[in-house]
Amino acid sequence: MILALNAGSSTLKYRLVPGEGGIVEGVPHGAAVEQVLERLSGKTIAAVGHRVVHGGTRFQAPVLVDDAVLKAIRDLSPLAPLHNPAGVAGIEAARRALPGVPQVAVFDTAFHATLPRSLAGLDPLGIAVDPARNGAGDGARIVSPDGARVAVCVVPTDEERAIAHETAELLGLV
Repeated sequence: MILALNAGSSTLKYRLVPGEGGIVEGVPHGAAVEQVLERLSGKTIAAVGHRVVHGGTRFQAPVLVDDAVLKAIRDLSPLAPLHNPAGVAGIEAARRALPGVPQVAVFDTAFHATLPRSLAGLDPLGIAVDPARNGAGDGARIVSPDGARVAVCVVPTDEERAIAHETAELLGLV
């Protein structure tokens, strides 16, 4: 089974794939990882996938975490100051608690790095995103500005399942 950890600025979402998931709030991320592992006591964890928000230009695909990768993620924290430190804390706690279990970093920015450049500059076609709407709330919503010719919608995904899938692919488990 693969444990997906999604360290947000103040929460830790998790999912054991296949299996259960949940959220831990109100404690530091290292302690949150310990709570998750207590909840999953007795389960065999083959690998841990970690959501990391910003991989800069260095990380454009999931990577196996070693000391150099962890340092690089830490060094990229100024690009995502609310999320990368949380991701680092989660990775460190999982490495301590599960020595020998592969840890994989899955980057939000890797998705954007693979978008074709032709998607940039679509304003003349009426395709635009309102930054305030795009950053507001969870759930399905329209993020295009009022009066746009094309409605741009956000559709929520199961991030933890996606993290687990990318982890399994990198490790050759699928």
